[in-house]
Amino acid sequence: MEYKPSADNIGKWNFKRRGFVGFPNVMNDLAQAMIYDPSLKVMLNQGYFDLGTPYFEGEYEMRHLSMPVSLQKNIEFDRYYSGHMVYLHPESLKQLHDNVARFINSNYSAN
Repeated sequence: MEYKPSADNIGKWNFKRRGFVGFPNVMNDLAQAMIYDPSLKVMLNQGYFDLGTPYFEGEYEMRHLSMPVSLQKNIEFDRYYSGHMVYLHPESLKQLHDNVARFINSNYSAN
C-alpha cells in the first residue's frame, strides 16, 4: 500500500468561517459546546502510532480546553495499538466498535 503523508491529494478544504485566522482549530467551539450543555459527553479515540496526529496531542488539547475543570469528567480517552485510522487494524477495530457501542449505550437516555 502507498503511504500518503498529506491530505493534499483530495483537494483543498474550505476552512473559511467568520473570524477565521490561521489553521483551523475547533477546540474553543468544543469547550463552548460543553459549557452550554454540561451533560455533553466526548469520546477521544487515538492510535499509539498515529503519524497524522502525534500521540498524546489530542489528550493534551482536551485537558487544556478553556472550560471549567469540572467538565473534564465528561471526556473519555481510548487508545489503540494502531495508527491514525484505528479501524484498519483488525484487533483495534473490534475494540473501537465495542468502546463506541458502550459509550453510546452508557450515555443514551430514552425520552
